[in-house]
Amino acid sequence: MELVNNLYNCVERLCVMSEYTTIRLNKQTAELLKEIGRKDESYDKVILRLIEAYYEKLEKKDVKPRIEAKAN
Repeated sequence: MELVNNLYNCVERLCVMSEYTTIRLNKQTAELLKEIGRKDESYDKVILRLIEAYYEKLEKKDVKPRIEAKAN
C-alpha cells in the first residue's frame, strides 16, 4: 500500500508541475528577489507583486500595456 501511495504522490506532483515552467536567474537576481520577498513567499508571488506594481504605475501614467498579465 505504501508503494501505491508513493506512486500516487509522484503522479499528483507531476500533474501540478505541468502548470509551472523553469526560468534561469542569475544568482544575484535570485538574491535580490529573496530580499524583496516576504517571509515564506515564493518567487512566483514576489514576481507577481512586481508585475502588478509595474502595471499600476503604467495606469497612473495612462499608458496602455502591450500585454495583460495574468495574476491569480
